[in-house]
Amino acid sequence: MTEREVCASGEKDSFVRAWATHELGDLRLLRGRIAESDRFEADARAQDSARGAPAVSLSGDLRRAMIDIWFREDTVGSVQRLDAALAGAPVRSLEGDKSQYLSAAQLYAVAGRPDRARAVLGQYVADVKDSALIRLNEPEFHRTMGEVDLAEHHPLDAVSEFRRGDRRPDGPTDTCVPCLDARLARAFDLASMPDSAIAMYEAYLATPGALKGTFIMDPLFLAGTHKRLGELYEARGERAKAEGHYLQFVEQWKNADPVLQPKVAEVKRRLAHLKDTETR
Repeated sequence: MTEREVCASGEKDSFVRAWATHELGDLRLLRGRIAESDRFEADARAQDSARGAPAVSLSGDLRRAMIDIWFREDTVGSVQRLDAALAGAPVRSLEGDKSQYLSAAQLYAVAGRPDRARAVLGQYVADVKDSALIRLNEPEFHRTMGEVDLAEHHPLDAVSEFRRGDRRPDGPTDTCVPCLDARLARAFDLASMPDSAIAMYEAYLATPGALKGTFIMDPLFLAGTHKRLGELYEARGERAKAEGHYLQFVEQWKNADPVLQPKVAEVKRRLAHLKDTETR
């Protein structure tokens, strides 16, 4: 093997190790092991840095903010983190992927700050003038507007925006088919349309996708989807279906971090209530 081949092999191996470490972090998050996931993610970023991979300006802060919102329900802390991150990386300074600003706006909206989300969108519109980049990011812009609509309590407007964000004139936006299901499920749920919400949550579970195992999908959505379906089926009196989803939720998060155990205990109480009802 030549020296060039040895170097290329080493670069490939270091990339695979970093990628695998990222994946291990996602698997820990899937099980509600947030602290372990954070350690794997830090290790993966260190490996990426060591092999000379360019840092993605905001990705680490966006990931941590999402976890703070989604799992810890720390909206105040997540907004502070986003404020600090964006102050250090204004949109005009970002090289290449300015869609990170759209991701930040989505997180502000999910954290209940649509005003901050709209401010970030305004900055994005003012600073991004490249027509090709605008077209490239147009689907993500619509998805962001959908999150703002949800935060402003306009869920059916969000449905329209999410659908617009899923299509281009020549076909689907990307390969993540279940991503739209997850967004629509939340929108219909907030619109108090339980039948449509159930259909979309079930579609999310049933639809395969190359991205489902990555951070943006199952690690974030799977446990919550089972919990919410259990609640919706329980409200409809469909005890067997409710119990099935509750059991899957408990199994997934049975060893989750202490911060998540109150949710596990809540679902266990719901299961006990269902079983008690069945025996009467």
